[in-house]
Amino acid sequence: MIKLFLVFSFLLLQSYGEVAPKSYKNVRLDFRGMATRFPYYNLRVFPAPHKQGYDDSSSSSFKKYRVKSSMLEKLYQRDLRNYYPDRVYPFDSFQYYSWQPKLGSLHILSIMDLIEDKYGSSIDCLIYDSTGKKINEFALSSATGDGGYYIDTSGYFINDSTYKRICYYSDPTTDTTKYQFVTILRSGELRKTKPKLVSYHHSSLWGQ
Repeated sequence: MIKLFLVFSFLLLQSYGEVAPKSYKNVRLDFRGMATRFPYYNLRVFPAPHKQGYDDSSSSSFKKYRVKSSMLEKLYQRDLRNYYPDRVYPFDSFQYYSWQPKLGSLHILSIMDLIEDKYGSSIDCLIYDSTGKKINEFALSSATGDGGYYIDTSGYFINDSTYKRICYYSDPTTDTTKYQFVTILRSGELRKTKPKLVSYHHSSLWGQ
């Protein structure tokens, strides 16, 4: 059982890697004037979303940078309604977060989603080619938990293309921390190292 939950906990250390549906193949993001929509530029450190200073998506600070539902299709270039089947559409919990420097011809930006349901919350790194076509995405940080199980992912860029991602997993009997490097190649593809164990602690039920 422990192995099963450990496998689940580090699914967040994988990029979503989904191929955009054919209906999105001609969707492009127009970068002109977009940088002004983001509250941050070139952030290097990405704590878990609940540590960002936003309590929920109804806060005034969140609303200022909220992504309109009409823009989500251009940003993610996939059907979020299928990805989050239990959520009410249109979605209103996405926020522009950090506009990153270009990596060669690649455009890189991050979007925060304060999802207030079973999926938790995340900050996603979205990668586009020069035409605005999304090539890839991965989670910079995330947080989710329920019933004594908790996953907290955070990290930081060690240079312009490589991100160190740290995942903390806790259940009633164990606490585990692992890290992984994610490198954005000039092609837009992601190269991920195998997660490495930092620490592991086992205790009796509920730490008693």
